[in-house]
Amino acid sequence: MISRFDQLVRTIANVLKTGDLITVLTGAGVSAESGIPTFRGPEGYWTVGSRNYQPSEIATQAMFQRNPKEIWKWFLYRRGICEDALPNPGHLAIVKMEKLLGSRFRLVTQNVDGLHLRAGSNIDRTYQVHGNLNYMRCARECSVPARYILFRVACPERREATIFQKMSGTCSFARNAGL
Repeated sequence: MISRFDQLVRTIANVLKTGDLITVLTGAGVSAESGIPTFRGPEGYWTVGSRNYQPSEIATQAMFQRNPKEIWKWFLYRRGICEDALPNPGHLAIVKMEKLLGSRFRLVTQNVDGLHLRAGSNIDRTYQVHGNLNYMRCARECSVPARYILFRVACPERREATIFQKMSGTCSFARNAGL
């Protein structure tokens, strides 16, 4: 009798022979090994929430309009966790698969941590369906997207203050929100 693993290997080998496009879908589980909380696990973001709000309150446009500083604090906290994390063997295995398949490979990820890209995944073949915490844009779409990393280089010790300072100089909405 063929083991489940051997059956999986045979299935993958047959798919690879077809020459068709191969798409890999990832979620929070692939980054959990890197120390990033999942959303629904025991220490997950949706379970724990922020200091003052539950995620169902904080992850809304209405809350952002009402209290943008609180939203920024929550996102910057999450971003700090992601920034300290490193790609794990799962991310690296996906990069190897991409290198083997070349243009036949696509990666679709729900993760916003950027670890797939830091591991070496090609940005042109990586679809980040929920975005990436390393990129931002004005809520009023009055500016082009900017990378947080540009702000971090200016002041690594005071990342949050630097981001707020940079935003306030570029957008009347950010200034009016007190950012």
